[in-house]
Amino acid sequence: MIKHFHLFVCLVSINMIGCSSGSKDLDVVLKKDNLCFFTNDKKSNYYDSNKDLFIYMNRAERKEEVTSTFEKNYKNFPLPIDEGNCLSIPLTSFEQNIVYTIVLDIKPTYSSNLCLKKINNELTVKKLKAGEVSCPKG
Repeated sequence: MIKHFHLFVCLVSINMIGCSSGSKDLDVVLKKDNLCFFTNDKKSNYYDSNKDLFIYMNRAERKEEVTSTFEKNYKNFPLPIDEGNCLSIPLTSFEQNIVYTIVLDIKPTYSSNLCLKKINNELTVKKLKAGEVSCPKG
């Protein structure tokens, strides 16, 4: 019985470590008519020598089927490490008060959960925690 307990504890520990090593935080700024995404991480890297980057976005809804609302593949593009070489998604791709998950598929993977809100007639970006599916009030 004690052997089974130790095995169970080891398996749970391994599972928790694996689950906690998800994606890293993807930074975002509002630039003119776009949201601009970058890693702010000098350890970011391409998956292979093709220097391809893939960014996609979907609504953060509690549904079985997730549909991408935006996706773009960049060929031979500089790594979006800082704001100067960020990846842009047009504001027209977003609806206000809807939570979106944006994923940058490089090594490692980066993601951001956010929504757009108008506060005092000014558009702002609200970053959210993973799993949140509603845009905060105010």
